[in-house]
Amino acid sequence: MSLKKNLGMTALTQLLSWGLTLGVSLKLPQYLGDKNLGRFEIAGAIAGAFSVLVVLGTSRVLTRDIARDTSKFAPLLRTALKLRLTLALPAVLLGLLLTVLLRYDTTTRLLVTISLLVMVITCVSDALAAARAGREEFGRINAAQLTEKLSTGALLLLLAILKAPLWLFFVAMLIPVGLSVAILWPPRVLPPPAASDRPLRLRDGVSTKLGAVDANPTFAA
Repeated sequence: MSLKKNLGMTALTQLLSWGLTLGVSLKLPQYLGDKNLGRFEIAGAIAGAFSVLVVLGTSRVLTRDIARDTSKFAPLLRTALKLRLTLALPAVLLGLLLTVLLRYDTTTRLLVTISLLVMVITCVSDALAAARAGREEFGRINAAQLTEKLSTGALLLLLAILKAPLWLFFVAMLIPVGLSVAILWPPRVLPPPAASDRPLRLRDGVSTKLGAVDANPTFAA
């Protein structure tokens, strides 16, 4: 995609985002009220804080390394995803522990739990976007961001109009981040292991994951 089209998509994404953010900012507080709005902000703040432990600044490193050698796109992305999903478990547990230590009520704990789950999927989406940026696939990144922002704003406004329960606002956020991951997910990023990586059968020699082993080795005198 040309630079002009990339700039146009970015500008359109930003303008639509601002418009939806304005609408949500005006409607949501009126519906939620002071107490629920506070719960809403607390859940988002906790998830945002613990997302730092999951990402650890790896997005820029991932983009840089893939930009240097695009042939390493799949293995680097797999490594980043494995790292983030591994770090996500203790981050979620620490977030839940914090709600217990701070003695939050049951509703707030539920909101924090859902928000932490959304955070994990968002971190996956961020890794996918960073990898795509390394290959300069900004059109796909802009499409994912636009879809996520539009669906987020539309869902929040719709739920506020329908006067949905507060927890449903957080569950609904799984849809936009899920769409973002679906748009950014590259084909064959998790390929099956190569034949040399699979364990050998015993009749072929010693079972190993390091490669073929000769069943009848010969040694030099």
